[in-house]
Amino acid sequence: MGDAPPSAALSVTPSSGTAPLQVTADASASTDTDATPIASYTFDFGDGSAVVGPQAGATATHTYTGAGTFTVTVTVTDTAGQPSTSTTSVSANSPPDPPPSAALSVTPSSGTAPLQVTADASASTDTDATPIASYTFDFGDGSAPVGPQAGATATHMYAGAGTFTVTVTVKDTAGQPSNATAQVTVTTNQNLAGNPGFETTTSGWNTSGSGVTCSLTRASGAHSGSFSAALTNTSTTTGNCTLNDSPNWVLSTSAGTYTGSIWVRADTAGAVFKLRFREYVGSNLVGTATTQVTLTTSWQNVTVADTTVSPGSSTLDFNAYVSSLGPSASFYADDVWISAS
Repeated sequence: MGDAPPSAALSVTPSSGTAPLQVTADASASTDTDATPIASYTFDFGDGSAVVGPQAGATATHTYTGAGTFTVTVTVTDTAGQPSTSTTSVSANSPPDPPPSAALSVTPSSGTAPLQVTADASASTDTDATPIASYTFDFGDGSAPVGPQAGATATHMYAGAGTFTVTVTVKDTAGQPSNATAQVTVTTNQNLAGNPGFETTTSGWNTSGSGVTCSLTRASGAHSGSFSAALTNTSTTTGNCTLNDSPNWVLSTSAGTYTGSIWVRADTAGAVFKLRFREYVGSNLVGTATTQVTLTTSWQNVTVADTTVSPGSSTLDFNAYVSSLGPSASFYADDVWISAS
């Protein structure tokens, strides 16, 4: 009777798992009961890696670095050179995608209202195959979130006092989110504007300085509360329409800086809005500061700051205006704040 080949047997433990997956192939259950016993074992792990063996040992280990289903083959050879094979399969799964690691800083983290801050999430990281795709910022004061956006920074103006929690949500390209938070503390000086919200009247304000016939009324729909000021060009020509404090809220200046803040919007985007302080000694203009923005249909905060030139002997005129407001067009103002520091 001729020499019979061995009877190969193979098990792999574990037979499945998440890559990188280390397995042990075990052919120790293989047998050869004739006069030519098993001499060697050769293992092919089926992923293109070099075979292990031939070797005397019946086990071998291997690590699958990528995902897939692989056929593991053992070749058992006896002392007469007779071979026998056995196979089994191993499934290596892709690792679950970890979320990004979100990080957030806010500068400044405290100050006096109106306080403009910059939230910065650029220290957030995601080092796997699904990098960061977007950032969304919630400034914690009830305003609309900023984003999702590709940029890692966002600015915001706090109009009132409080301690606010700023939250950034960072998402990767697989949609995995991660959050980070930071706190901002906003204090407030006295609001020198006596009728900042137009909730009951337009007292303390007029349209002096307008270049066209401009009406000042209260309008429902506001940045906060129930009403805002509506400035409407009731002329048939385009011209300047101004919201002016009257009498001036700051009748006698002190040394330092005055900051004015106002929330504005328009029915139609595109008009240039300006916010201005003018400092007068009597009828002489001794200083001016102006900020301008392009109006949108959403509320936005505009601020202007003026350092007094003649403290103690001057008054500040504060006004908000659109130089070229079309006929029947309107802009809206709310939540005025004037503070000294």
